[in-house]
Amino acid sequence: MGDLFVWLISFFLLIALLALVVFQLMCLADLEFDYINPYDSSARINRVVLPEYIIEGVLGAIYLVTGHWIMALFTAPYLYYNVTLYMSNRHLVDVTEIFNMLHKEKKQRLFKLFYLVFLLFLSIFWMILTALEDHDDIPMAQFIINYNNSLPQSQKFIIHVLDGTHLFVQPHAAEMIKSAISEFRDQNSYDKPT
Repeated sequence: MGDLFVWLISFFLLIALLALVVFQLMCLADLEFDYINPYDSSARINRVVLPEYIIEGVLGAIYLVTGHWIMALFTAPYLYYNVTLYMSNRHLVDVTEIFNMLHKEKKQRLFKLFYLVFLLFLSIFWMILTALEDHDDIPMAQFIINYNNSLPQSQKFIIHVLDGTHLFVQPHAAEMIKSAISEFRDQNSYDKPT
């Protein structure tokens, strides 16, 4: 259940990042079509640049702390790019150069947008997979508990029930449990008639 919570947090952080990048693109598009002046456009974009970097850093840290190494690797280039821009003081849009840099700034944010959409799809995939995996173990654990309860007291093998999907069992009972599960699956499998 903890992994599902991590993927939900990841999903909402990615949605927040997408919203910030789309907002920046809208400000640049408004500037391109003269709906807004350069000063207001620069001020609006600069106001959300640091929150974007912070959210991206938090997202990468969450992936690292929770052990989702592949996703941490996927967020690393974006995070590295943001840190490089910040360290070289090129993360803010200059009001005097915004018209000259308009095409480059739009291209940069479009690339970020597509990259974030890719990360969002990966996050949704892992969230769905985690949700499906968490529910598959509950019936199997219940089968093992019922199997244990059907045995005489001297043959019971469960030491402790941790939660709905995890059990401590006697080491010698592993093969007995595997054979009972195999027998149960054979009895309850459907063979298409020929």
